[in-house]
Amino acid sequence: MITIGLDISYNSTGLCIIKNEEKPIFYQICPSKEKHSVSIHFDTYHREYSDTDDYSTNELNRIIDAESLARKVREIIRKHVPKTEKCYIRIEGPMNMAFVRASMKYHNGNDMVVINKMVTFFLMKMENTELLILPITKIKKSFCGKGNGKKELMIQRFKELFPDFDYTGKYDDIVDAYALATYQ
Repeated sequence: MITIGLDISYNSTGLCIIKNEEKPIFYQICPSKEKHSVSIHFDTYHREYSDTDDYSTNELNRIIDAESLARKVREIIRKHVPKTEKCYIRIEGPMNMAFVRASMKYHNGNDMVVINKMVTFFLMKMENTELLILPITKIKKSFCGKGNGKKELMIQRFKELFPDFDYTGKYDDIVDAYALATYQ
């Protein structure tokens, strides 16, 4: 069985692939090169994001960005999962207050929802996949026993499971992706 956890964001998407209880494969997908952990595969996607006075251009570029990330996520999954093998993909749902607050750093508060929906749509079209969209409270409850716990509690639990992991750079998306992949 192959399970995949996906924590979607424009700036840093975390992806965790677990094949038949083997060691997890971690990916971080960003629009630009950043300092990252050697424990994480790193990939980039093309980003057209603009911040101009032209509302139409900005909106269309955000859709292009979402599609570009969706294609990259699908490409990585196809690299690791044969089309003939069943794959269970778990995605963090976008509708909670923390998600909305996080999206406010963009000019359009709907950006995070757009990217989440675009990636989900692309994954729905993949053969032999089953999607499960989960609220963050269920993910946290399953992973560290407390549905309203802080992010630090999830990171602490991840560090207990992976003491030899290289914690250089940004890795909180990887923690969320792993929690999603192992959700029960």
